[in-house]
Amino acid sequence: MIPARNAASTVARAITSVLSQSFSALELLLIDDGSTDDTVDRALGAAFGDVRLRVLRSPPLGVVAAANLGLTRARAPLVARLDADDAMLPRRLERQWAALAAMTDVVALGTHVEHVPDPARTPGADDGMARYVAWLNERGDWPDVHRNRFIESPLCNPSTLVRRDVVVACGGYVAGAFPEDYELWLRLVAQGHRIAVLPEVLTRWFDSGGRLTRVHPSYATATFAPLKARYLAPLCRDRGVWIVGAGRDGRRLARALVAEHVPIHGFVDADPRKIGGFRRGDRPIVATTALPHDGALIVSAVGIPGARAEIRAWLLARGEVEGETFTCAA
Repeated sequence: MIPARNAASTVARAITSVLSQSFSALELLLIDDGSTDDTVDRALGAAFGDVRLRVLRSPPLGVVAAANLGLTRARAPLVARLDADDAMLPRRLERQWAALAAMTDVVALGTHVEHVPDPARTPGADDGMARYVAWLNERGDWPDVHRNRFIESPLCNPSTLVRRDVVVACGGYVAGAFPEDYELWLRLVAQGHRIAVLPEVLTRWFDSGGRLTRVHPSYATATFAPLKARYLAPLCRDRGVWIVGAGRDGRRLARALVAEHVPIHGFVDADPRKIGGFRRGDRPIVATTALPHDGALIVSAVGIPGARAEIRAWLLARGEVEGETFTCAA
């Protein structure tokens, strides 16, 4: 399933990568989301008459509507996702199909990805995507994904293979002021389903400057905290939270949790200049040695590289249990 709008410059590469898969028993749905260029002609040309390609045309309603149209019109029980500017490596579908056949309790399976930076971007000018890909390529089985799901989106959407009936039954993709793929993964988990990542590089992820993850407001950094808070709230609304990190990320998450009616007990920080102060009016900032055992969920919200590992080690040494008494959200 490839949703596309005005993707004439890249769609042939995506189409070719699918139709040349080692797993050949497939149907390829190109959902043309109101393109005004020759996206469809380029796709048909790349297919060279291959009858496995089906083109669905729709008005320009957006990627969420296009993806949901593909889910409802697909005829196979498993649906693989790809963006029109990305590509599958030759054995991706073969490897994912075999993995899902063995993982009968998993409903969505991503892969590790090869990050292809935009050659027009100055090297080192923006390494945020590279850091995310490095983190993404550490993800693996269900326990790992479950433990890390509030840090970032644990599955790369254009790398996924999903069980169509489950995703459709849970409502498919939902449009809003948040990344629709990340919201879907969190919703699936909240409904009791399991998701995982096949730890093999099987998808080429082209990081062009114009891709939606870089230019659309639904994927802006500020949208992540409210989304995380929505799915964190049921885990801590009754017991409240201590937020590790009184900096920007911690403050942003605290605001989002308060909007979800979660009590904030206070903040924990290692910076002596912050300790003894307050956030959100009267919420204290305490040292790590002063964090009480009061039953509140401890949520790490420090996004500085390397800090997460240190915070995890401290909390585990203190006797906390990840997923039960603490979680990481940055």
